[in-house]
Amino acid sequence: GDREVADRFARAAEDRRRALLAAAYDSAGGFFYDVRWRSGERVTDRPTLAAAAALYFGLATAEQGRAVAARLERDFLKPGGFVTTVIASGQQWDAPNGWPPLQWLAIEAVRRYGRADLADAARDRWLTLNRRTYRSTGRMMEKYDVADLNRRAGGGEYPTQDGFGWSNGVALALAAQARTLPQGEGPGRFRQGVRNSPIFGAVAAAPGEPVSPSASIVKRSVLSCWYNAADR
Repeated sequence: GDREVADRFARAAEDRRRALLAAAYDSAGGFFYDVRWRSGERVTDRPTLAAAAALYFGLATAEQGRAVAARLERDFLKPGGFVTTVIASGQQWDAPNGWPPLQWLAIEAVRRYGRADLADAARDRWLTLNRRTYRSTGRMMEKYDVADLNRRAGGGEYPTQDGFGWSNGVALALAAQARTLPQGEGPGRFRQGVRNSPIFGAVAAAPGEPVSPSASIVKRSVLSCWYNAADR
């Protein structure tokens, strides 16, 4: 390969990492915030789940990772998973909604920084909410209310969409991930059920390998098989 070009990009990446940590991390609050890249000014003082991105991509220091994970556990972890923000504005990208892609981002982010306990708790809560909603409606949803497990998600400019590609992919990837863990770590009945599900030969990676949500595109009949298997 072209070592000179590779080194140039590596230096540029490190420069960007340092700039991001200097501009976007609030050391007093132990959290990352969105900033305007030209001025470095904070876009909003309201914390959002986007802070997990710095951990997901391995940009944060170990100390920053611990602080962000603690904040996520304290303020963002709800009965059904991670809430998108702590602001109840009535808009769909605020509380009390949780979105599948952000669940994956936040779960893998805190796992990368040594909080497997928090990652597993959030994963199992999210999967339980998915199964509960599917059992009552026969559908996967675009987004979920993670604060009230009996309430359907809302907000935004259009009705909540059924489906849903990223919901299916994240649910199956997280369930396949849970399947590879040793028995006894977390809700055993759920984990034993998904371990016996016939769909996971196609979507589960070997133990220790990451599972990409994009690898899990399935039809509703296959999802139904998964949910039913979790009850056996």
